[in-house]
Amino acid sequence: MGETITILNKQEAEMLLQNVYKQHAVFREDKTAETANIYKALGDPLRLEMLGMLLQRNCCKCELLDAFEGAPSTITHHLSILERAGLIKGERKGKYTIYQLQADRQQVNVWLGGISL
Repeated sequence: MGETITILNKQEAEMLLQNVYKQHAVFREDKTAETANIYKALGDPLRLEMLGMLLQRNCCKCELLDAFEGAPSTITHHLSILERAGLIKGERKGKYTIYQLQADRQQVNVWLGGISL
């Protein structure tokens, strides 16, 4: 038959949450919003592809627009999500915006399931 499930009471549930806070640095260092932004940024295939390109080299916004089909406003929206998460940084150089990876290169490679760098 099925597994027996034990339902926690309010005090036990609160204790469980306190243990989570103690065991995971993201909660101890109050980085929950930052971590959530990273996971949000990683939650879209197009943004993962953008990270893959930026892992290879810095890219002009125009290169990213050329590489991906879609409205420029959509590509810009994806880039802003990656920027808010601190994974990339855009810098104006004359009439161009050049994007570069800000996240740890090894970590991005792991997220993308790449071979060792």
